[in-house]
Amino acid sequence: MQQVISNVRGEFHRVPVPASTVITASVPFADAVPGESIRVQAEDGGLLQGRAAQGSVAVGSDHRASVAFQTAANDGLYRVTLRRGGECRVLQFWVGPEPPVLVRQ
Repeated sequence: MQQVISNVRGEFHRVPVPASTVITASVPFADAVPGESIRVQAEDGGLLQGRAAQGSVAVGSDHRASVAFQTAANDGLYRVTLRRGGECRVLQFWVGPEPPVLVRQ
């Protein structure tokens, strides 16, 4: 299990994963009511699984929304967004070799 923390915009650091990997993520919504519905969307391909495949998940008694997601076989960025009203959290998964860092001189 890997723990990442979001920035102030609700974006989590990019996590490298192998192609076609199933990831289960648990995202905190501290002031959400258990059972509250959180909208979920795969932004860049891949497959949401379980209840998330229907576009939403429920907040658990631990005030977290859990989502299962499978990346595709192609290299690149796969984002999963979780929305609660105007609040948005963005999970980011990277498949394949890291892109080179551009250094300007």
